[in-house]
Amino acid sequence: MARAPASPSRGVASLITEGYVLTFDHPSYQALGSGYWFGVPIPIIIAIVILALIFLLTRMTPLGLFIQSTGGNATASHYTGINARMVKITVYVISGICAGIAGIIFTADVQSADSAQLGLFIELEAILVVVMGGTRLSGGRFTLVGTVIGALILQAIITTLLTQAVPVEYTLIFEALVVVIVLIFQSEKMKTLSLRRKQKSIT
Repeated sequence: MARAPASPSRGVASLITEGYVLTFDHPSYQALGSGYWFGVPIPIIIAIVILALIFLLTRMTPLGLFIQSTGGNATASHYTGINARMVKITVYVISGICAGIAGIIFTADVQSADSAQLGLFIELEAILVVVMGGTRLSGGRFTLVGTVIGALILQAIITTLLTQAVPVEYTLIFEALVVVIVLIFQSEKMKTLSLRRKQKSIT
């Protein structure tokens, strides 16, 4: 049996659960992962609420501009008076909270907590969603709406592959290839080649 890649968070979770897969039967908690509210899945409602809060936080406060500035050039941001270190910490804290909420939904849906397998390789899907949404991995501007669209597209692709009985391993390979291809197109070399082609076409 293949072991899951080691990570600090999984290590802590394994210590807490003592390596066991914990199962539970709690209707109220299970509703967070598979329940409905007025006909709408509760996980969707939670995602919409979080999206709205993040949108307000990044668009209605200076934090959004600080994140873009720090992501584009942390050193330049520091010299303009932005506490780049605190901006990064804030982003990591928000990311951690969102990951925790996602973990709650995951465990509520499958009615168990498996520190070794639950959410395995989901970080690859998270990167892919952000990239497909138009956010550059090199930093700078980001788009929340694009990320949502990327998530919907990725989920549609994965669902299609699974319904066609495509092995999960091939799905992971597909996701990795998409990330690599996008990285190539976002690279500085591709930018230079694109500019040269445009200049040639103009002349």
